[in-house]
Amino acid sequence: MTPEPTATSAEPTSRWTGQAARLLALEALLLDSRRYEEWIELFTEDGLYWIPLDRGAADAGESLNIAFEGPARMRQRVARLRSGIAHAQEPPSSTVHAYSSIIVTEADDSSATVESALVVVETRFGGQTVVAARCRHRLVRDDAGAVRIAQKRVELADLEQAQPDLSFVP
Repeated sequence: MTPEPTATSAEPTSRWTGQAARLLALEALLLDSRRYEEWIELFTEDGLYWIPLDRGAADAGESLNIAFEGPARMRQRVARLRSGIAHAQEPPSSTVHAYSSIIVTEADDSSATVESALVVVETRFGGQTVVAARCRHRLVRDDAGAVRIAQKRVELADLEQAQPDLSFVP
């Protein structure tokens, strides 16, 4: 269960709520438009994109992961997707990412933790794959005041099941 914001965190939480929703909407738009390089720029230089294989894993370094990548590894994955040799993505998937139930669970003036639900629908070769997940974004303000992603954790809803090809997820 996600903790309710406390009275002492209500003001920063309120300020972050709209910014978090806008950032997640932008992230979905960039991914669905295959503007992956711009998506990577939403992350901090030391940002992390994490899809654990173990539900409730606390430390990516001590658990199995579907993905555990910083921006450099994300750029490599995008270069491979764009190269034409990523056969699992030739032709590329069409996707729709939809965030909902967005709530700021922890916040101060410089950072926030945002919990949300994510549904991704991938269409390819006339079929559809639906992926549902809970997400936790750790957002920070950079020196220019822009909101950036310090960590994105995606916990797949059906982790106990065999996973479909997730090559459409950068």
